[in-house]
Amino acid sequence: MNEFRFKQFSIKQNLCAMKVGTDGVLLGAWSKIPSGNVLDVGSGSGLISLMIAQRNLNCEIDAIDIELLQILAKRMGVIDKIGHYKNDNDITILQMKRWAGIIEDRLSIGSQLELNKEFLNRILNIIHKESMQRQSDIFKNKKKD
Repeated sequence: MNEFRFKQFSIKQNLCAMKVGTDGVLLGAWSKIPSGNVLDVGSGSGLISLMIAQRNLNCEIDAIDIELLQILAKRMGVIDKIGHYKNDNDITILQMKRWAGIIEDRLSIGSQLELNKEFLNRILNIIHKESMQRQSDIFKNKKKD
């Protein structure tokens, strides 16, 4: 099972060591957490924190932040694969036409989601800079081998 769907969220667990199970669902359902912060450490998929966040709005932002971090980590893993492919096939790291298309597309989607254009542009550029740095590191490490 690659994705677990709940009423208000889904968990993509194909890369997660601790898959969603009955015990986690029951614990998340039965946990009574007072208002405040919740720290769900080492739970694997984040299921319990997401379930608690459904009942405790003060914790919802923490669950979203964890999800953002997981998505960024997954993206960087794909970037590493792209870096190895580019290096093995003598393709330059920066593909300006592709980057321009990504910016245009993501800003359009962000606009539909009512995200501030400047804010989104800064985030996309930070992610792109890190992506290029990771690929550059891959190129440097391959040359040493």
